[in-house]
Amino acid sequence: MIRKRQEVAVELDAAQSRVRQLILDIDAVDATIRLFQPDINLDAVKVRPTPRRHEAHRGDTSRLILSLLRKAGEALSHREITQRVMTARGLNLADRALCQTLRDRVGASLRGMRERGTLASEEGSGPGVRWRLV
Repeated sequence: MIRKRQEVAVELDAAQSRVRQLILDIDAVDATIRLFQPDINLDAVKVRPTPRRHEAHRGDTSRLILSLLRKAGEALSHREITQRVMTARGLNLADRALCQTLRDRVGASLRGMRERGTLASEEGSGPGVRWRLV
C-alpha cells in the first residue's frame, strides 16, 4: 500500500505540473493574440466545456455494477448499488441532485442488463427489488 501511495503521489505531482504548464501556455497564447488584437476581450472566447465529473463512457456504469455485484456476492437493492457506484467513482453522496441522476442511470443499466439476461431482479425484504447476477 505504501508503494501504491507513492505511485499515486508521483502521478499527482506530474498532473499538477501539467496544469501549471497549461496555464503558462494559455497565458502565452493570450499574449500573442493581444499583439495582433490589443482590444480583444478574451473572456468572450468560448471554451469547450469539460465533461461533467459524473459522466461515464458507454458501458462504464454497467461494468461497474457487474463488478460490484460480483464482489458483494449477494443481491443488492437499487439504492445500495447506486451508493456503491457513487462511492467507487468518488462522487458526493450528499448531493441530492447528483444522487437522483445516478439513481436514474443505474436503474436504466439494471433494466437493460435484466433484458439481456445478465441480471435478475427479485423481491427483497422490505420495499423494492434486489438485483443479482444470473
